[in-house]
Amino acid sequence: LSFDPMANSLLSTDIGLLNLDLPALPPAIDNRSTYATLGGVRHSGWGISTDSVWIIKDGKGILWLPREYRVMKSAVVGSSVAIGCRSGRVLVMKFS
Repeated sequence: LSFDPMANSLLSTDIGLLNLDLPALPPAIDNRSTYATLGGVRHSGWGISTDSVWIIKDGKGILWLPREYRVMKSAVVGSSVAIGCRSGRVLVMKFS
């Protein structure tokens, strides 16, 4: 857990960057949206949804994760997402 050295409003977490300056989004109205907020905070860039069901970009579901690939542990750096699954598998994906 750390702040981005270039922008103090970005908090780097295991599930991705959280932008502390952006206003909270309204609740999701469909299954592809992952507008879950953490006390008024939104994801910025790549990350993992708070329910560990989606790989997200800027808070929107991009890649749905089947149950066997759901997150037990994760790390997100830039556009690279690493997921440790309950099965023991480790997935590393880089998005462009």
